[in-house]
This record gives sequence, structure tokens and C-alpha cells, in this order.
Amino acid sequence: MSKVCIVYSSTHKGNTEKVLYKIKERFPETVLIKAGDFTDDVFESYDTIGFASGIFYGKLSKPVDKIFDKALDSSIKKIFFIYTAGVVNAGFEKALRKKTEQNGKICMGIFGCKGFDTFGPLKLVGGLNKGRPNEDDFKNAIDFFEKNIMHR
Repeated sequence: MSKVCIVYSSTHKGNTEKVLYKIKERFPETVLIKAGDFTDDVFESYDTIGFASGIFYGKLSKPVDKIFDKALDSSIKKIFFIYTAGVVNAGFEKALRKKTEQNGKICMGIFGCKGFDTFGPLKLVGGLNKGRPNEDDFKNAIDFFEKNIMHR
């Protein structure tokens, strides 16, 4: 079994962190590191690193995106992604996978689910996806993690 770490940022509504905590409940050996607490030695300590955040204007949060860019220049080979967003975006996922693989890394998978979003103008209408992520989202995230990360 590989040693797995997830570097994350969950600033807007805590949606991403909720998903990650559910994964950690099921797989307590998984290490969660907030992007602000990340140090470069993490790349040497784990076999597989995940990057998780909400999506802002079609991108991972800036702190997580910067660390992902560092990972592309590191010795880490296996990378995966978890995100929450107002809208799950196949184009975003395709771009992430392409960037990962063009840099000689293995993309273990990408999991995205809807999250409660009141960013910008959405606040005026009471937000999008109230109540998300929900129990189904948590179950799907755990299933993704078990199948794509823990048993590969």
C-alpha cells in the first residue's frame, strides 16, 4: 500500500475539506496537509500526492496550483485531484490530466463534486448547490479514493 498525502485549500465554504475529512475517516493513514503548511520535503515522503481545492475561475486555488506546479518538477510520479465546484467541469479535468501527463507524471484520477457556492454574483441569488457536498458526494469520493488511489 502506498503512502498518500493530500495537499489542500478549502477557503470559501469548507466544501473540499468536508470531502477530505470523510475520506480520512475511511482511510485514516491518509495524510492531509493544508497548502499553507506544505514544505518541499513532502515530495520525498510520499509515493502519491493529491491536490484538492475548490475551483476559482476554472483553476485550482492559487496556493494549491503553485504546489502542483512544484510537484511537476519533483520526483513524485503519481498525482491525483479532488475538487468541489459550483459546476463540475470536464474541460477543467481534461486540462489537469493533460498538464500532469505532459510532465511525465501519472494522473491516478480526478474526482469532482458540486459544492455550495455563493461566490461573486451567486451570493445575490442565495447561492448554488445548497446542501452540497452531501452524503452521496461523500460516498462517491470514498469510492473514487478506494478504487483509484488505495488499490492501484
